[in-house]
Amino acid sequence: MSGAVSPWRYEVWRCDCGYNLPEEHDGSCGIWVRVNTFSGGEWIQAYEAAAELPHGRVGSFYQPEDGPEKGPVLVYEHVAGGGLCAGCWRAHQNTHTQHELDENTGMCGPCAAVQGRRGPLTRIPGGMKEFMCEPCRIQWRAMHERARRSLGQDPDPRLYRDALTTAREDAQQL
Repeated sequence: MSGAVSPWRYEVWRCDCGYNLPEEHDGSCGIWVRVNTFSGGEWIQAYEAAAELPHGRVGSFYQPEDGPEKGPVLVYEHVAGGGLCAGCWRAHQNTHTQHELDENTGMCGPCAAVQGRRGPLTRIPGGMKEFMCEPCRIQWRAMHERARRSLGQDPDPRLYRDALTTAREDAQQL
């Protein structure tokens, strides 16, 4: 099947909201600019290109020969530093209902304390991915290992790992 055109396309998008701080990329980003397109086996290059952006995404599209295009499906996202990991943010929202503004800084101390912990996009069960700081990743990985071993099963070595690292490993095996 050499010479065949791949039905897969991967587009790299950059956030163009004008944010200057990493923590501003909090899920509310709504202005995106396509910066590159890769096809077929070049999917890892799309991931790498998105990882170089302050806030980048990769969307995959599938174009069958005999039907309409399907997609985009968000397959990878990168946000440089700052902000909250998904787990820390959920815990913070559940436990912190009143802001306590510091007179000198004008910032809420508990909110400021959890800033800067957003880690890389991490593989979690169910084929999902979420941003996870290192303390959360270690905690969830340990729970996963205990749960699997209690069932007499081996832990999944791909879970609770940086999604870009596992993608690079996948690309090397092709």
